[in-house]
Amino acid sequence: MESYSFSYSTCILVLLLFLSPVYPKHHFSSLCHDDERSLLLQFKETLVIDRGASTGPSSYPKLPSWKVEGENSNKDCCSWYGVDCDEGTGHVIGLDLSSSYLVGFINSNSSLFRLVHLQRLNLANNNFNYSSIPAQLSCLSKLTYLNLSYSQFSGHVPIEISQLSMLSSLDLSRNMDQDFEEKSLRLKGSNFRSLIQNLTSIKELFLSNIHISSTVPEILANLSSLTSLKLEGCGLYGEFPTRIFHLPNLQHLNVNYNYNLTGHLPVFHSSNNLKYLEVCGTSFSGMLPSSLGNLTQLIELDLSSNYFIGHIHWSIGNLTKLTRLDLSYNNLEGPIPSSLYQLKDIESLFLQTNNLSGIVKLDMFSMVKSLCYLSLSNNSFSVDAKTSLNATFPQFVFLELAFCKLKEFPNFLKNQSQLFEQPERQASSVSRELQQFLVCIKTTTKQLLRNHSRYLAKWMQLEDDVLESEPIPRNNQIEDTFPFWLGTLPELKALLMSFNGFHGAVGDPQNKTTFSMLKIIDLSHNCFSGHLPSGYFRQLKAMKVFDNTHDFTYLNDKFEEGIWYENFFYSMTITNKGLDTDYVRIPNSLTLMDLSHNRFEGEIPKLIGDLNGLLLLNLSNNILTGRIPSSLGTLSHLEALDLSHNKLSGEIPPQLTQLNFLGSFSVSHNRLTGPIPHGKQFDTFESSSFEGNKGLCGKPLSKICGALQDSPPSPTSTVEEKGGFSLEFDWKPVVIGCGCGLVIGIVVGHIVIEKRPDWFAKTFGIRQLKQGW
Repeated sequence: MESYSFSYSTCILVLLLFLSPVYPKHHFSSLCHDDERSLLLQFKETLVIDRGASTGPSSYPKLPSWKVEGENSNKDCCSWYGVDCDEGTGHVIGLDLSSSYLVGFINSNSSLFRLVHLQRLNLANNNFNYSSIPAQLSCLSKLTYLNLSYSQFSGHVPIEISQLSMLSSLDLSRNMDQDFEEKSLRLKGSNFRSLIQNLTSIKELFLSNIHISSTVPEILANLSSLTSLKLEGCGLYGEFPTRIFHLPNLQHLNVNYNYNLTGHLPVFHSSNNLKYLEVCGTSFSGMLPSSLGNLTQLIELDLSSNYFIGHIHWSIGNLTKLTRLDLSYNNLEGPIPSSLYQLKDIESLFLQTNNLSGIVKLDMFSMVKSLCYLSLSNNSFSVDAKTSLNATFPQFVFLELAFCKLKEFPNFLKNQSQLFEQPERQASSVSRELQQFLVCIKTTTKQLLRNHSRYLAKWMQLEDDVLESEPIPRNNQIEDTFPFWLGTLPELKALLMSFNGFHGAVGDPQNKTTFSMLKIIDLSHNCFSGHLPSGYFRQLKAMKVFDNTHDFTYLNDKFEEGIWYENFFYSMTITNKGLDTDYVRIPNSLTLMDLSHNRFEGEIPKLIGDLNGLLLLNLSNNILTGRIPSSLGTLSHLEALDLSHNKLSGEIPPQLTQLNFLGSFSVSHNRLTGPIPHGKQFDTFESSSFEGNKGLCGKPLSKICGALQDSPPSPTSTVEEKGGFSLEFDWKPVVIGCGCGLVIGIVVGHIVIEKRPDWFAKTFGIRQLKQGW
């Protein structure tokens, strides 16, 4: 029994001794080092917290946990947010202050550079006020990870960073100001070469959107450890070294939007490990090599907006892991290889704007169950109507066939009842022209298409932000009534339908939640008639509130992992302040209504004054009558108001002078009368804002109100009564009558004076007679 007890105790002791190294040693030691705690607190004092300094839902302040006195104090700096310590020594080896709302400067004598054991430093997604990156970073000689992206650094990248020879990851990307180059981070060509030459252990090199403006150094191809290289939008030029494509460990290569960067694709070997190859918006040329089929690990391939020629080789069907393929905006020709239909995981396929030809069988694409975006437009395809009629896309999101030879529309477009929430009407009400509208709905401008990304709003799954129907040739214009069913899209924020042939009355909404999120509506240059859709005005909830919380964001921008990403750009052209204004990207804060160039009639409804979020309102070039409602004076954020070229009457409401932000105003070519209001913004408008209203007077017009010559010169004038009806009053008989009456009065008066002077004097002039008249 004693022997058994001894053996058991011995085993327990040996086991404890064996396992003891796995317990963190600092659990048995003192708190973090006093000197490093002090250095962290000194660094904290140089920074302030500002909620506007970081974007993204994962942002939160970390520095408040750094304190050693007062309530909730903690002297163990190793337990502070963002601080990581070595378990054995207690030294601070990691500092992650990314997305922490930090604002400030990092000076050359910052205590940060005395944390000599630091191995990882992440200051991404903060605001360092366009200050320079300190050269003293080289003091942190043990750094293996350095991330200063999205943090508003400027000036030149210090060459001293090249002394951090242990770096495996360097991210300086997105420190660029599009408007001011001097506020952007820059890297001289010679420094670029020196930086690369010394970072022999680098695996991840992210320099996107900083100004480099040089050729791509050949020595990049010597970095055999490199797994990710991102040089997007750096102003690179010259020939891209093909040896970089063959780096043995390279998985992600991105040189997008270096418009003067030339090159060609090499012969790829089956040993290549590329997963993401992005060469969009460069000047690459040549034929697509058949060896592309050897890149069997590829997940995304983007060769769009280049000068590639030739056929799409059948070997592309070997890329079975592809989820996104973009060959758009090139000079490719020939048919789509049948092997393309074998890409079972493909989600987005962009082939638009090439010279591709042949027969397209949509039913073959419908077999790709993951497909959510297919663009074949602007090619020489003929769509096989016989097979395409039976195509079904259970998860389909977006189809673009504009300018293809499409004679019949597939059944999946003819039956839209599963997409909208009014099943009793959809199957019968979707006309041929409206189906064409669905097919031709596009978000296409050249710049927009050069900037599309892997993410695409799924509007057919009711998750879209915007629907845009671009102007298309006259022989293909959309001619239908107002598509009221679009109001069932709960996240629809912009509806752009200008320059088409829509006609008829807009009518009343079909339910109480129609277009509740809509902030932008452009129905201009159509043939809509009837009264303005006041029923819809009541339900435009998003237009009733002014929202300036998204001043610097755009439609479809997304938050990911604490960083604000710019995804597929929505664009539009709007007549703003009398000029056609191109919005390459649509600001989230923009709220506007453009119903101009239609045949709307009747009065402007007073409840339009409830749309307090409106910045732009254009009702021009219609047949609107009645008075301008004074309720427009409540649109306190309105910047542009155009009511010109209608039949509006009465006076301009003085309440409009309360619109302090009104920079553009026009009521020209109406039937307005009376004095022009004055004060505030109204004193800045020129006469062109009021011309064509013959009954208006006062500055800036030359007519002076109340002067004899200011009698209304037009042949007719409208006298409006309280009930809202008008009576056309002709001034010609009045003038003739007054003239005749004046002549008769003079003659009769002369006779009376001569015949009965005593009576006249007694009645009208007794005082004058007494004075000798």
